[in-house]
Amino acid sequence: MDAFLFSPMFVLIPFFLLNNLHYAKVYVGFLEVASGVTDVIGALIMSNLPSPKRRIRVTWIYWTIGTLSALIMGVVTNFWEIIFFPIVASPMMIFGNVIWESMMQSEVPRELLGRTGSVDWFVSLGVAPLGPVLAGQIANLVGIRTYFVLLCVTCVLPGLYILISKRINEIDEKRVHPTPTVAP
Repeated sequence: MDAFLFSPMFVLIPFFLLNNLHYAKVYVGFLEVASGVTDVIGALIMSNLPSPKRRIRVTWIYWTIGTLSALIMGVVTNFWEIIFFPIVASPMMIFGNVIWESMMQSEVPRELLGRTGSVDWFVSLGVAPLGPVLAGQIANLVGIRTYFVLLCVTCVLPGLYILISKRINEIDEKRVHPTPTVAP
């Protein structure tokens, strides 16, 4: 998701704004700032919320909503429509990532946490540079609008599978939830 949808967002959208819609460069800067501000707001909100009971499902709901926001690129004609994508996608990815990282801390045995985290980040960040390169090539063939729609649909399918997978979601069902204690 990150490598093929969100990393290219910061390359293809500026190109689209400048070359297809003929906006000034200041709009590209505004887009980047809006994404960063919503990242910070998302992190502040999420850091103050309790961990959800169904962590896997909630994580993938956030990530799926963020991914689906890329569909807007298929129909945009103005800047105010384009900015919807990063303003929605950025905090949704942060929301999901906060839950994911806390699950890593609580579910992975302490002696394996370093290695597991390394593999997780290697895969996440290791393929990120490929995203803009491939996105540029594919968008050159099919167009930027089509690229975002195709990749959005492709990237949302695993999330939808996870959301409906009984087996995957059983992990949270088996999780021990502390029962609230009532003071005497």
